[in-house]
Amino acid sequence: AERGGRARLSFEPQAKVETTGEDPAAAEIEASRDRLVPLRHLEEGLLGFEGYEPPIPRLANQFRYLESRGVYDLAGIGYFTRPPDVPKPFDDLEELGRGPGGIPILYRSKTAMPRAFVVHRSVIATDDQMIAALEDPAQPARTTAFLEAGEAIQGADCTGSSAQLQTWGNSELRITVNACARGYLVVSDAWFPGWYATVNSAFVPIERADLALRAVK
Repeated sequence: AERGGRARLSFEPQAKVETTGEDPAAAEIEASRDRLVPLRHLEEGLLGFEGYEPPIPRLANQFRYLESRGVYDLAGIGYFTRPPDVPKPFDDLEELGRGPGGIPILYRSKTAMPRAFVVHRSVIATDDQMIAALEDPAQPARTTAFLEAGEAIQGADCTGSSAQLQTWGNSELRITVNACARGYLVVSDAWFPGWYATVNSAFVPIERADLALRAVK
């Protein structure tokens, strides 16, 4: 993320279908790429271990099952539900309402991060170091990108950076970024091969950040 610009993250299928006016079946398959999301992995020939389920992004389950407040906030989880006889998971959650009988209680978190945000500090870290950061009550991942690879940035003493989603879909995100200094745009979607990114129309690498998320410099 530089001082200002537009970031675009797109998914490039591993096997692209070329469409012509002479092949309506191929055209229908191409058109279904966004409409029939559950079948995308079949179209691309990507199968899970069982042979029929979609593959799970690397470390996504490990990220999700940490169940720390840092993970929930980083993933943008703003609401929680619990049965009436079960304590709320975090003391600072705001109760929004409860129904009669055993209807779950709805709680709201005021600390959830947005889907895309800018940080001005980054470090290269192992998976164990990333997990430790995600489990740290101080939540350092709110201001630091913990990267598998990329550039370590010391940070800048500035405020006001922003990331605004302009368009989003199953295979593309467009984000307008205004950064007060060099840094990384972190997107709280699962890192997965096949995605590519451009910043102001120039191709840039997508780094695996915070164990299972995506980051673009």
